[in-house]
Amino acid sequence: RDTRNRDESAVILCVDKNFESEEADKAAFLGVNILYPGRLETLDDFKELDQKICRYKTPPMRFRGSSWIPGKEDRISFIFRHPEDSRMICGRFTELSAAGGVFRPDDPSDISELAPGTIIEGGSMRAGDSLISLRGRIIRNSGILSLAFIDFSGNGFQNLLDEMSLHVAIV
Repeated sequence: RDTRNRDESAVILCVDKNFESEEADKAAFLGVNILYPGRLETLDDFKELDQKICRYKTPPMRFRGSSWIPGKEDRISFIFRHPEDSRMICGRFTELSAAGGVFRPDDPSDISELAPGTIIEGGSMRAGDSLISLRGRIIRNSGILSLAFIDFSGNGFQNLLDEMSLHVAIV
């Protein structure tokens, strides 16, 4: 934990059934995210651990097969009003899938107080020749937002899929 903060990694401590609650308090103080039984014997054990890890950190290559990582020439811009004070927040998506994306704001301080679970209403995304209006939910905020798309106005979802199909083999 002294070389990586909570936003960069999930720390797992494998414990046995005799692990005391006093020790759990110490582990939490030291930055441990997950206390996990010291057994990893079946595929279900690994799936359960994977689900717990995903609460804290999405593995970097997890969705690359169906995600679009726009290049600089593909700048996918996104703009929305801050939910509390209505100031405009601008930036770009650095990764997109049909379910959501990773948004990098032009000024990270603009999003510093946005908490996971916050709903972004009426965001506008420029993808190719399309201007797409959407609602999204913040999943994670580490100076970069992980957003899950909730819904799109009009043909927005189809427009996103059409643009992604130009860049990703499987959508």
